[in-house]
Amino acid sequence: MRKKSIFALLCFLLVLALAACGKGGEAEGFKPALDQEKELTLTVIGGWDNFEALEQVFTDFNKHYPKVNMVYEKVGNLIEVTKTRCEGKKDVDVVFFQSGTMSQYAELNEKYMADLGTTDVDFSLLDKDVLRAGQYKGKQVTLPVYNRTSGLLVNKDLLAKYNLEIPTNLAEMEKVCDKLVKEGVTPILVDKNNQGIFFANHVVAEAMNAKDKKLISQLNKGKGTEDIFESTIKLCKKWQDKGYFDESGNDLPNNYDAIIMRFLKGDVAFANANSGTISGTKKREAKSEEFTKKPFAYEYIPAPTGEKGREAFCMPAMFFGVCKASQNLDYATEFLRFMATKDEMKVLAQIKGMPSTIGVSGDKRMANFDNLKKGEIFTSSSDGVSIQALNAIYSACGKGVENVKAEDLKNIFEELMKSSENK
Repeated sequence: MRKKSIFALLCFLLVLALAACGKGGEAEGFKPALDQEKELTLTVIGGWDNFEALEQVFTDFNKHYPKVNMVYEKVGNLIEVTKTRCEGKKDVDVVFFQSGTMSQYAELNEKYMADLGTTDVDFSLLDKDVLRAGQYKGKQVTLPVYNRTSGLLVNKDLLAKYNLEIPTNLAEMEKVCDKLVKEGVTPILVDKNNQGIFFANHVVAEAMNAKDKKLISQLNKGKGTEDIFESTIKLCKKWQDKGYFDESGNDLPNNYDAIIMRFLKGDVAFANANSGTISGTKKREAKSEEFTKKPFAYEYIPAPTGEKGREAFCMPAMFFGVCKASQNLDYATEFLRFMATKDEMKVLAQIKGMPSTIGVSGDKRMANFDNLKKGEIFTSSSDGVSIQALNAIYSACGKGVENVKAEDLKNIFEELMKSSENK
């Protein structure tokens, strides 16, 4: 009798435990909040030609809302198209933004984007500073989904041919490049637009490693200093004079597809790139005649431009927002609520091969950015410099560091900061 009682008690406790697990799983998972049988179309517009990761999120969303027709549409001028269609047909529901700051979309944010902070979208997975990057005038107008990093593509086989290893700091990088130049190989493929962006890592590192609270406060208030740009300009000029740059990238039609295809020819050791570029390398291997005939191993690495180590710049750069004029505003918001869940943020990262704003990349191509030490990777949340200041530094250097003065970059930085004051 006693054994039966104990057995009954154990069964009862097991049922309770299983019930508790079931409830926990439901609480953590996505629960549809709207009519799952309603038929409608949700249209997402953006600037990418194709968006396989988003298509998978569409498929997952349809498991909960099978009668919602999800459409992604590439548009040319995102700002003008959004304004026209939000005011006219009102047939845009969600907008995909590519930017380091929402301030450049000031008019869209002011007039057309819904404040997601007043909805049921759960932002708890995101760092508060990451969230700030998707805000405008204190309103959460977007959901930040991807971080952008910048670094170098490196041809491992070409380095191995000359008994060289992947560099991890400035001294090693210059030693590798000197050897390549001596062997008749131009080390680094750059294009005019992105040469400065590559060196932006160094500018940010100079500012961050100074650990100067006064300097950081000054940058956050939009006041530049020539010192943080001067060392970068000197480094760029030094590398130019030593013949490190293959500037054939200047003649290429764009800095995405064309740079990848040029790198895949296999005759340069390094190419400046960002995480967006890296996400497109694999699918272009088969399109490269040279790579198909003679494939080679390559990696994406943080810029080895620091005296003590690598230098990486990481910031939110891609966002989704909801048009408040949407005829299906509740379902558009529900879609972003679904997208903000851990599982779907991982889907976006893993399929696109870009680092997520919740801290996962899901792609081995980003592995070299997963083990960076403090002092090697710089974000506003970890270092006290605001998203606006980081973006302004990044954008100022993007104007180019060739044949410019530190004062020029300082002035560009201050103008950019001034333009983002309303953010």
